Amino acid sequence: MTGYECRESFLSWLALEKRASPLTVEAYGTDLASFLGFLTRHLGAEPDLSALTAVSQADVRAWLASLANEGLVNASRARHLSAVRSFFRYLARHHAAENAAVKLVSTPKTRRPLPRALAPPRRAE
Repeated sequence: MTGYECRESFLSWLALEKRASPLTVEAYGTDLASFLGFLTRHLGAEPDLSALTAVSQADVRAWLASLANEGLVNASRARHLSAVRSFFRYLARHHAAENAAVKLVSTPKTRRPLPRALAPPRRAE
């Protein structure tokens, strides 16, 4: 089974069984296509199920670094990583393809917004 066949199977499961929003399915599909495209360039061939189980932490970090080089902010990279983690959980449950390396990559930190300033108190007239 190729990586792209796994992706299509995952997206179908996400839409039909998990009843995810069409926008969520589309976003996850785009994120996974980015990840699989990176792996194809990184590994020199289209990844199959066995190649996906062999993905290392360094491979995932390299993908996140490539997203940062493209200008994606931490919040966007965190969403991409979340999609990939969900994909690997699906592969473990439905295709017996375990890969603990993806779980061990830390999520990019997002900045908390600064608190808003309080309005000055009103004077009683």
